[in-house]
Amino acid sequence: EKIGDLSSLEELNCFGCALASLPASIVTLGSLKSLNCSENTLESLPEKIGELSSLEVLYYQVLTFGGGATIIAAAFSAFFTGRGATRVVMIVSVSSSLLNVMLDYLLIFGHAGFPAMGIEGAAWATVISQWFRVLAYWRIMMLPCHRDRYQLATTRHFDGELFRRLLRYGGPNGLQFVVEVAAFSTFIILVGRLGE
Repeated sequence: EKIGDLSSLEELNCFGCALASLPASIVTLGSLKSLNCSENTLESLPEKIGELSSLEVLYYQVLTFGGGATIIAAAFSAFFTGRGATRVVMIVSVSSSLLNVMLDYLLIFGHAGFPAMGIEGAAWATVISQWFRVLAYWRIMMLPCHRDRYQLATTRHFDGELFRRLLRYGGPNGLQFVVEVAAFSTFIILVGRLGE
């Protein structure tokens, strides 16, 4: 029953051990990468495993608030990468990562007056750091040296011809990406249903 004391355990083989249930402490095995429970008559799983699933859902729900930031930051970083200004991308990415680590410390464990939010705090830290990336790129792009040279503030009207060219060259790549993500998501859903 005290399997949780083996926190560094990476592989657990319970093949054919005539188990009817798993000990509740199995959910504390954070390093566990492989669990083989085949050839057993498992009748129930520990209640905490259900809690893990709800925590995953909570984490994903919070992360969706940063989805737009990820796309916008990728587009903004392409502005610098395409011109060979990769140092800007590196500085913004490192700054964002450091902010994420700092916010993780504050929001997960509740330090410096912040509430201890656990996994939800980790998700909010990621979302905040993603939006920080967007603001950092936008601020750098609006510096006079970039704004004036590339007319970033004056060319805000829709250009139909340019948009058609973007779709012509970017469409196939985007379609390939959508198919790849859909295939991976389908695989994950199918694997997730194996135990049902």
